[in-house]
Amino acid sequence: MDSALQRLHRADHPALTTALIILLFLGSWRSTMIIAVSIPLSILSSIIVLSAMGETMNTMTLGGLALAIGILVDDATVTIENIHRDWWPDLSLDREMLKAAIAKNGLSS
Repeated sequence: MDSALQRLHRADHPALTTALIILLFLGSWRSTMIIAVSIPLSILSSIIVLSAMGETMNTMTLGGLALAIGILVDDATVTIENIHRDWWPDLSLDREMLKAAIAKNGLSS
């Protein structure tokens, strides 16, 4: 358990890099913080469950956690983008107006 926490402590630079990349693509501090907080909470909860079940942190477990982090970030990003789209429906209206203008001029979309 202690070595797992030490590995988790060494993972702060990749986590910071991930948060910066998410901030770059989403452009929202609030959305970035939601995703950045969900990553360590998920890892800590999985370490607690693994410890309670008497499992070890071997290479396969760490690989599974790495895949789970990727899935977590992807799902959180898609969910937050959908929330933003529903909050600002005028953006979809702009897209529809652009499509109608392109269709009227005879260009394919």
